[in-house]
Amino acid sequence: MKDILNALRFNFILVKPYLRYYLLGFVVVFFFKIMGSEIDAVSFMLFMLLSTHLYPFQLEEKNDLYRLYGIAPIKRSVLIFGRYLFIVVISLIDWLLAMMMEYAFSKSTIIISDYLISSLFIFSVFLILTAFEIPGLYKLGVIKGRWIVYVPLVLMFIIVFLADAFQILESATHWITANFWLVPTVTIIVLSLSISLSVRIFNQKEF
Repeated sequence: MKDILNALRFNFILVKPYLRYYLLGFVVVFFFKIMGSEIDAVSFMLFMLLSTHLYPFQLEEKNDLYRLYGIAPIKRSVLIFGRYLFIVVISLIDWLLAMMMEYAFSKSTIIISDYLISSLFIFSVFLILTAFEIPGLYKLGVIKGRWIVYVPLVLMFIIVFLADAFQILESATHWITANFWLVPTVTIIVLSLSISLSVRIFNQKEF
């Protein structure tokens, strides 16, 4: 547990020069909100975070930290878990800030339970998209794998567009709400598979 917390702390130290960009979405949404926009704070802030996943990998490559990982007395699996934990912690902070902002600027009465369910669903989708990104970044690196950040997001918009075009979006939303226990279950399974794949890829690298 101590090694995992040290790996988490290392990631915060690693991206310290870029930490302000992790809250950039908050500033942008705040600006839109005071201008009267109806933009959803949770969706906007979280999906802006997808591009920030590149920062730790950029800094690792720039500073040639992979050589350090090769001689460091710490398991590579712990480093991987620390990276995922860092992303989850940063995302949770943004998620909570976004919910508070949405509640503060809402022009209508928000039913807390309904809003919490919808926000949790968006957060779960974000984590699933993240689960598809990270192994690819470990496999290809930032330069070759930069495009990976945008693929899951594009696929999500295509799925939503097709669901809306075939008029199944509303029924799908009702089904997800009725079976909401599946959302965290699927998210945990996908994240676990992603971590396992990232560890396998990282262990195959020669430093």
